[in-house]
Amino acid sequence: MKMREWVKNRDEILKDRPASLIALRQVAIDLINTAIESSQPDLTLKENVSLNQNTLMLGSISIDLSKIRNLYVVGFGKASYTMARSIEEILDDRITEGIVSTKFGYGGKLKKIKVIEAGHPIPSEEGLKAAKEIVTIAKKSKRNDLIILLVSGGGSALAPLPPDTISLSDKQKINNLLLSSGANIEEINAVRKHISLIKGGRFAEIAYPARVIGLIVSDVVGDRLDTISSGPSVPDNTTFEDAFGVLKKYNIIDKVPSTVISHIRKGIKGDIPETPKKGSKYFSKVNNIILINNMTALKSIERKARSLGFNTLILSSEIEGESIEVGKVMAGIAKETVKSGFPIPTPCVIISGGETTVTLDHSSGMGGPNQECAVGFATKMPSYLNVVFTAIDSDGTDGPTNYAGGIVDTESKKIWINKNIALDKLINDHNTSSILKSSNDIIITGSTGTNVNDIRIIIMSKTQKERRGKYG
Repeated sequence: MKMREWVKNRDEILKDRPASLIALRQVAIDLINTAIESSQPDLTLKENVSLNQNTLMLGSISIDLSKIRNLYVVGFGKASYTMARSIEEILDDRITEGIVSTKFGYGGKLKKIKVIEAGHPIPSEEGLKAAKEIVTIAKKSKRNDLIILLVSGGGSALAPLPPDTISLSDKQKINNLLLSSGANIEEINAVRKHISLIKGGRFAEIAYPARVIGLIVSDVVGDRLDTISSGPSVPDNTTFEDAFGVLKKYNIIDKVPSTVISHIRKGIKGDIPETPKKGSKYFSKVNNIILINNMTALKSIERKARSLGFNTLILSSEIEGESIEVGKVMAGIAKETVKSGFPIPTPCVIISGGETTVTLDHSSGMGGPNQECAVGFATKMPSYLNVVFTAIDSDGTDGPTNYAGGIVDTESKKIWINKNIALDKLINDHNTSSILKSSNDIIITGSTGTNVNDIRIIIMSKTQKERRGKYG
């Protein structure tokens, strides 16, 4: 089967570069296409879900549908529509009712399952409506009912359900503050779970005693089930105290809406029940299955790169940190590889994943973590090397942009200098999209229908350009 072309702007990416770099950029595009294709939830879901007469197999879990009164399908996340489409193809009229919430532009029409498109990363009214409808289904489910819960990255924003005392606008404000604070996803979700009526295990609480099977696409470093979409069907190991600690740690307490602070303080005092914890009866009828994760994509890149004749190394699927600094570290690894053959000899492809962050301490320029990572890499690469680096968000939208990420090489910085790009200022303002666009280094994929976190690839040929000056 022919590989789909996920990278939409191939021609621009391959323009105005020396032949040696064009060849490596072509490899990068092929590897990106491979990574996204391998991460399609519909393909993996069909490998893990099957129906044989009345026997439904979900991973290793067997369910006799003749004993199920109602079968509901609900979900939220960037991949929820793709997953719902596959579930509907398998179960069709067996489905009693269903609803999923996905990002604007990521949905479509289904026969049995309602699809709502909503705002991400900032929650919207549409997402609030979807969350309420999902809760309505969960509340009416009974002991002999089955709920298939489709969870993927982005679900925290796509199904917001704050308590009545917290408005959607206040929820939007705290979300903005957390995303720009530099907090990691576990910290962000510690707060989100404690101002939600559906996250942090509360979906399982609402659905009990119905049977719940969670099918999950992981976009979280370490695949922590309690963090993916804020863990709606998983025991929560964080507390109201932890949520308050995050706000304090990142110095945003004074900026947080008073309704949020009041809610968290009431929780600390015990006036509001904690999220359900390990050992609670609400999880006695819940199973969660991870279908795809970041390593799925990284291993597919490795296989493809080997088939193209490259030595390969997967560094890690759990790399975190400030984006610009991670890019510089990746550059250091590339330079060491050329210099000494460690950690792997050229020609090679070095692969990593995880999630980097951008701390917007004074600016909200147009860019994203992967674009900033790519710029950081390029600023540290000497022009005599044949090296290409790409960093993308697998969902096709890096930060608040319509770009998937960036692809840079050892000519990128030279182009920026020749075009008099105010590099230091634009980096300081986190305005990395304009930097990358100036050198045809933006990657556009559009919606990919999946979300398995960030993907980074270093590609190096065996021969380098003539060395110019001291190494470094």
